Amino acid sequence: MEPRIEWHTASPLWDLSLADPGPPRERFKAPALLRFASDAFMDELQSLLDTDATQLAGHVARQESWRAESAGWLGAQNPELGTPIKLYQPAHSRFYLVAISLNCRSAGLPERRVDAAREERAGFLMRRLIAGDEYAWIGDRQQGRWQRLNDPLIPAGGEERLALFPVRFELEGRVRYLYMGLIPVASREVYEEGGAAFQPTPSDGELDDDPLGDARIALFRAQILAGLQGLADPPTDFGAIQARETLAFVLLDLGEYLRTELDRVWQALVENSYTGLSSAERALYDELVAQPSAQRSWRDLVLDIEDHRQAVLTQAFADIEPSLLVHGLSVTDVSAAALRQATPSSDPLLLSLVAAALPEPPADSGLQDAGMASPPVVDTGPSTYVIRCVHERPRCGVFVPPLVSHASRPFQLASFFDPDAPVRRNRIRIPVDTTLKGLRQSPKGLSIQLSKELRRQMDRAQKAGMGGLIDGDSKSSSLDLGVVCSFSIPIITICALILLMIIVQLLNIVFFWLPYFQICLPVRR
Repeated sequence: MEPRIEWHTASPLWDLSLADPGPPRERFKAPALLRFASDAFMDELQSLLDTDATQLAGHVARQESWRAESAGWLGAQNPELGTPIKLYQPAHSRFYLVAISLNCRSAGLPERRVDAAREERAGFLMRRLIAGDEYAWIGDRQQGRWQRLNDPLIPAGGEERLALFPVRFELEGRVRYLYMGLIPVASREVYEEGGAAFQPTPSDGELDDDPLGDARIALFRAQILAGLQGLADPPTDFGAIQARETLAFVLLDLGEYLRTELDRVWQALVENSYTGLSSAERALYDELVAQPSAQRSWRDLVLDIEDHRQAVLTQAFADIEPSLLVHGLSVTDVSAAALRQATPSSDPLLLSLVAAALPEPPADSGLQDAGMASPPVVDTGPSTYVIRCVHERPRCGVFVPPLVSHASRPFQLASFFDPDAPVRRNRIRIPVDTTLKGLRQSPKGLSIQLSKELRRQMDRAQKAGMGGLIDGDSKSSSLDLGVVCSFSIPIITICALILLMIIVQLLNIVFFWLPYFQICLPVRR
């Protein structure tokens, strides 16, 4: 059985993202935006990964301007994380990369390579945020439009895919891969002009994966029920190791789902009290805390695995404390059959209770009725974007839908003449070797600002000849200023000047008498 794959943030940032006291796994699953301030940013990136990949945290994009240029990882408590950052143009000497890892959902999160021979592909999507909804760019750079999505985790038909490329490096003695892509900040005008009118969601519901029109139920089926079904009815080669890993990640997904979609139920499970729950939430709570004979409850399993979340995601199962999952059984000894027997039932009752406990979505969220097209939306404020990465396997058809990552940190695209943009530092190197041979090697068409010493040598050339230029000691001009000399006179100009002098001399020989020739015409009075 092929392990399930997931998107995670750049692997050198895993420790920082998992240590965040903010929403669990939120930044761990989101693409990272990296900022570089040099035209040689790819060489700088590769050198950084070859020496110490953990230094990548110092290049995470954050809010900056010409007054205070900065980059680096921000903790979850920093208030700056709540505001979109501004990405500047390459003309401002700023280059931004999206960085993410594609991993198998097994112990240690090994990399999953994109197999181009099987037509697999990985890319990233530019999404625009309007009134809390995500809009996909349909078309290409020459002609396109923004279209609202019902479900951000399902790419729209014809949505633009931007390229991701793999980068190999070593981290803690293990070969890792990052998928990176250049964010097209210079295409700001294309995205802005194409956003004058926003198309509504297609009325045929082609973007909706759930027949009930609620993507939250589809998410519960895909992440939790599908994993439990694989545990209950495994293939023949499904051993104890695969069973432990499957159950561990399903429990992590269940806890994250409850925190995100049913936060009141999650809080009740943590406090072990159902006070304040509605009748539907109370029914789900009772199911999650029920403890059949010889089994642990869903609550015990989810809270237990949550305490070991970081160890499950970053270490091998053999390094985790025993009695992690069920009944105090040793992780190294428990069998797949024992895990299946000790796992609560995943019959349709759990799905129906979750569906009943979910709060009603807002009327404009696209979850109520996927068949009703929303009216066009006009964006009047600053345009805000996010990035999602997508992995696709077209050969698998509908059986393996595209895998879309969490959204990156929101950002805005700065204009070319943005007043807050950093200043590009231009540097022109003048010749260090001021001998005749060194000056001859200077690039053609180059204007050079001469220092005082070089100007003295030029004066020696005029007063003492070529010998004085090299080792003479002739007096230079008393004016203590530099000069600007140009070595860019083209050969065609020199030839034209010589021909002009010859022609003028010839004309002077032939027509020298013209000034003495007088013509007088009588004037009648």
